[in-house]
Amino acid sequence: LNLVASLDNLSVAYFEPFLSSVISKSSGSLSGDLKLYGTFKELKLIGDNCMFKDFKFTVNFTQVPYILNGPVMVNENGIFSKDLYITDMRGYKGKVTGKMGYHYFRDIFFDVDIDFNDMECLRTTLSHNDAFYGNAFGSGKLKITGPLKKINLDIDVITKKNTSIHIPLSSTENAARTNILTFVEHEDTYIDPYDSILVKKSKKVTPTELNVKMKANVTPDAEMFIEVNKELGDVIKARGTGLVDLHVNPTLDIFDVYGNYIVDQGSYRFVFGGIATKDFILDKGGIINFNGGIEDTNLDLKAIYRTKTS
Repeated sequence: LNLVASLDNLSVAYFEPFLSSVISKSSGSLSGDLKLYGTFKELKLIGDNCMFKDFKFTVNFTQVPYILNGPVMVNENGIFSKDLYITDMRGYKGKVTGKMGYHYFRDIFFDVDIDFNDMECLRTTLSHNDAFYGNAFGSGKLKITGPLKKINLDIDVITKKNTSIHIPLSSTENAARTNILTFVEHEDTYIDPYDSILVKKSKKVTPTELNVKMKANVTPDAEMFIEVNKELGDVIKARGTGLVDLHVNPTLDIFDVYGNYIVDQGSYRFVFGGIATKDFILDKGGIINFNGGIEDTNLDLKAIYRTKTS
């Protein structure tokens, strides 16, 4: 094969069907000169002046839309970026550096760093994720490494204003069993008879092992809701500080949280039997100590209930 292509603002929406398990609602364009050559077993791709222009997409898991702009370098070993910028809808930016490497389009692996400042990181509701949901904004670093079948995410972040995280206690058990990311080989509705000789269809869905390790510097800018029973309004609401480590690996049934969270202010609406309600004010200085599994968490909290009495 010896193919040369010149792309002039080609719509990236053409590529969305191949990435539909990861992103959606894409728009924008890709420009550049590409050359694909070699034998079918050892195909090589090189490119010059390749550029993303206003590549807008929504990450399915977080439901956050972003815009990607900047140049990428393409050679026979992979796709590389140095000055690629990612922007949220408020205009806050992050810088993407690293590569998606491969060997003749096989053995795909990632080595990507993203530095971001006050960017939107989460925009979900209970219908998107019953383990945790909410709106989150933060600054820090994200590192993506590993092969396609086992992706490692290492996150170091500090929370920013307007962050609110909801944790439904009735669903915490499901968090360790949820496949956060799955790559699916899509089937065409029609396959040419000649192509069917060369292409072997597969209906197997192969889940990707996603290993997430996050170090979060939680500030009072972030508000946390622990929903004991959301329908009845039995909810703990708190703001505080702490260093919290999170380790999630759905494939290995891991959902661990470590660290200390010191309450600065908050409240607790206690609902008894769905009838009686009492509103408590949390005292400053209370501690939530995470020791791995949610069931191993220790709480040392004091609260005040105010009432009028004779």
